[in-house]
Amino acid sequence: MSPRRSLAARRCLLVLGLAAGTAGVAAAAPARWSYFGATGPDRWPALSNAYAICGNGQRQSPIDLADAADRDIANPQTTYQPGGATVVDDGHTVEVDLDGTNILTLDGVPYRLVELHFHSPSEHTINGNTFAVEVHLVHQGDNGAVAVIAVFIAGGSENPALAPILSVLPSKENREARLREPFDPSSLLPDDRRAFRYTGSLTTPPCTEGVNWVVMASPISASGQQIAALARALDGNTRPVQARGDRELLLDTSP
Repeated sequence: MSPRRSLAARRCLLVLGLAAGTAGVAAAAPARWSYFGATGPDRWPALSNAYAICGNGQRQSPIDLADAADRDIANPQTTYQPGGATVVDDGHTVEVDLDGTNILTLDGVPYRLVELHFHSPSEHTINGNTFAVEVHLVHQGDNGAVAVIAVFIAGGSENPALAPILSVLPSKENREARLREPFDPSSLLPDDRRAFRYTGSLTTPPCTEGVNWVVMASPISASGQQIAALARALDGNTRPVQARGDRELLLDTSP
C-alpha cells in the first residue's frame, strides 16, 4: 500500500491550495476527529484551533434545503471520462480517488474533480427528510476554490455504477483497492440536472467556508443490499444540519 495522507489532512491542503510549503503543513498531523462521543461534531471546534470555524462559522454545511428560491440558472457542465480509480476506507468515509482529468464548469469557472466519497445517512436534508446515502464529488479550481456536487441516493433498483465500488470495499480502515475496470464518475449523476445552489463549507474538519455547493434535486437509486453495504462501511458518518442564516439558497428551474 502506498503512503497516503488522511482524508482530513488532504482536505486541509485542498482547501488552502498550498502549492508551496506543502511539506511544512503535512508534517503537522491534524487533530483526530470522529462522528461520535468526545471527538464528535459538537466537539470539533475544541479539538484544534484549526477547527474553530466548525463552531463559529456563519456559512457551514450541511443545511436543510427547504424554502429555496426558484431561479433559472445555467446547469453545471461536467466533462467526465472513464479512468482508473482506487477505493479507500480512511476511517471516516469510503473515498474513490480518480485518475485522469475530469472537469466541472460552474458559472463559467472550471474545477477539476479530485475525489468522491459517501455519507450515510445523507448530510443535507429536504424539509427535514434524509436520504439513505449522499455522495460528494469534490472539485478544486486553479485558484484553490472548491466546488462540490452532492447526489442523494434513495432506495430502489440496483445501481450498476455502484457495483464495482462495492465489490472492492476495503474490509479494514486505511486499506485501499484498485477498481478492475475504468470508472466513469458521470454514472453517479442523475439525468435531471436541476440542483440546489448555495455557498457553504466542508462538512468535515477543518470546516473551511467558501465551498460552492451544487446539490442535485433528483436522487439516483440503489438497491436495499447496496445501501446496506454502504451503511455498514460508513457507520453513520453524517454531520448534523447547520444553521442556514441569511444565506441565499436557490433551486434551478431548468432541467
